[in-house]
Amino acid sequence: MTHLLIIAAYVSLHLRDVPSMRPVAMELGFWQSLGVTLGGFALLAVWTDLMVRLRLRRIDRRGRGIDVFRAMRSSARARTLATVWLAVSVVVFGWLEAVRSVVGDPVLLDELLSMLPLFVVWACSWWSVEPVERRLREATLLRRLDEGLPVGPGPSRWVFVLDAMRHQVLLILVPLMFAASWIETLEKLSMGDGRIAMWLQDDLVRLGATLAGLLVVFAFAPMLLRMIWDTTPLGDGAIRARLRNLGERHGVGLGRLLIWRTHGTVLNAAVTGLFPGVRAVLLSDALVDQLDERQIEAVAAHEVGHIRRRHIPWLAGAAIVLLTGVSVVVSMLVFAVWGPIAMDDWRGAAAIALGLLAGMAVFGVVSRRFEWQADAFAAQHMSGLSTARGASDPEIHIREDAADAMVGALERVAIGNGIAPERRSWRHGSIRRRQRNLEKIVGLPALALPIDRQVRIVKIAIILCGVITVLLLAAHGSLN
Repeated sequence: MTHLLIIAAYVSLHLRDVPSMRPVAMELGFWQSLGVTLGGFALLAVWTDLMVRLRLRRIDRRGRGIDVFRAMRSSARARTLATVWLAVSVVVFGWLEAVRSVVGDPVLLDELLSMLPLFVVWACSWWSVEPVERRLREATLLRRLDEGLPVGPGPSRWVFVLDAMRHQVLLILVPLMFAASWIETLEKLSMGDGRIAMWLQDDLVRLGATLAGLLVVFAFAPMLLRMIWDTTPLGDGAIRARLRNLGERHGVGLGRLLIWRTHGTVLNAAVTGLFPGVRAVLLSDALVDQLDERQIEAVAAHEVGHIRRRHIPWLAGAAIVLLTGVSVVVSMLVFAVWGPIAMDDWRGAAAIALGLLAGMAVFGVVSRRFEWQADAFAAQHMSGLSTARGASDPEIHIREDAADAMVGALERVAIGNGIAPERRSWRHGSIRRRQRNLEKIVGLPALALPIDRQVRIVKIAIILCGVITVLLLAAHGSLN
């Protein structure tokens, strides 16, 4: 959810220029815009802190889980409301224009300064909820000792907030800002008088330059990620040997194997990098501490499944097709029903907003299928299947102990991250649903799983939607 909020925050900076937003825009001076914008952010931060403190007192008095949930929900709601307030400040009170009246319109600087109050409120929300997180860690100490798991001091309040900013904000903000900088640079170059400007005024050249720059940004973003996060090389031992064997069995170069140091607050793993040369496998410290070797291997196999099944480029393609296709379809419908003038008023804005929500819902369906296929890939691997060229064995079936390794890992991840197994996730689905999916494939042929057939259908649908989108774009262009 945090990643979507960051993208929404950046998009909101440009909403004031949308024709349908002009009726609600107010013309305020710099100090008026500054006072209203920062005042709203400050009130939100103070209100959130008061709400979390109230829940914390109830937690200390009653020890009820519902109060923990409400405290965390108050913190999360503050981040959502702060993003909404940024959009209101930009559209209604001219916040971005006020910032530009002081610093001008240099590449990236004005956008970052405009978003700074948002991230300050986010940091305050994590500062407020840290005592609740600490209570949760303290509540599990006895169980961890009984199970023989390592017990550490946990992060300080400042470190907790810093880790949240690094793991949840900078993860998406840094590549987004690089991409936005490239697009803005091309836009400024195209408005010049030289040969480069003449080239960039050609739509195809501009599109090619934009896509090439974005490809470079997202290809090398994992290298930036390893600098943003606190990582250290995974030492020699059984886990390293298992991971190297995992990569060899599936023909996937895993690159660097790293421990992701989170002070025991995050139980997760990730594989970063589209290309082997910049790829790295990250295992969080809590994951290594709390899971056994088979469960760690299953989690790593899940991440390798995303690479082997090429989920990242397919997700990117699905996002592009859905966003573009929805925009074109909505534009054509609004044009047909209300005429061209409707695209510049509230009807066009409302139709596009509804279309984007529908596109996001469909994207969630695609993402969840890919996640379930990666879970199944982990069970396939743990059952002995190898997917490197020429290594597939049609006689292999999914073993119960193989599925149990991933089921147990998911259970540990849910407990370690304080996630209710039944809680639904837009991109991943619930932990419980994923566990049930794994239990259902026990005994099935490893090379003929239902989820693999479903994903093939999804990929065909993405291709067909892409073709239809291109045809609609051509038709829309000819109509214009």
